[in-house]
Amino acid sequence: MWPRKLRTSKPAIVRGVGAGLIAGIPQVVVTQAEAHLLDVPRSRADIGPRFVHRLSQYVDAEVPPAAHWLVAGAFHFGYAAFWGLIYTLFQRWRPAQPHVGGPLLGALIYAAAFSPWGAATNTRTELPV
Repeated sequence: MWPRKLRTSKPAIVRGVGAGLIAGIPQVVVTQAEAHLLDVPRSRADIGPRFVHRLSQYVDAEVPPAAHWLVAGAFHFGYAAFWGLIYTLFQRWRPAQPHVGGPLLGALIYAAAFSPWGAATNTRTELPV
């Protein structure tokens, strides 16, 4: 199953997933606040529904516009829970101080989503940097 060093208790996994879910909330709130304060069109701040729309086009599936928010929310919080779990497993494997592990995780998430090879860039939800 898991290598001995990666085995961790269920409470630790639950805490990691919970931390990921909680961390997903400010990401949405801050993005929306920035869009409001900087007078950015809301469509630019709402990457989740844009991502769902692009993926539905890519797989040639019909997703009603109202469902974009529901699917995007489920994806966002599932994604956040996944990264919380990954952080927990990495902490078990190679413990790091939060001021080191947090930015490294942030860089990994950025690379997975917004880098030239990231999902948001490759689906053309976001423009390449």
